[in-house]
Amino acid sequence: MQKRKGFGRKREMLCGVMEQHLMPTLSAPWFYRSGSEKRETAIIGGGIASALLSLALLRRGWQVTLYCADDQPAQGASVIDRARFIRSLANMTPH
Repeated sequence: MQKRKGFGRKREMLCGVMEQHLMPTLSAPWFYRSGSEKRETAIIGGGIASALLSLALLRRGWQVTLYCADDQPAQGASVIDRARFIRSLANMTPH
């Protein structure tokens, strides 16, 4: 630590360098769950966000069950948004 000339209305300031790391490097993230190989989830809602979340999880190998009160997904979206959504879903595949 060193005292140096300050700036503005500060007369002086402290400056220093820390040469050691505070946190040890971890081999696995803190949220790692060991022993659970079964990756399945249920998503409630048939909106655009839930459909895209389902697609992202499917691409990562999850088994997804999507619950929707409507007959088709994205029924709450505007006509233009629904058309874009259905077209983009048709172009995407989970694998």
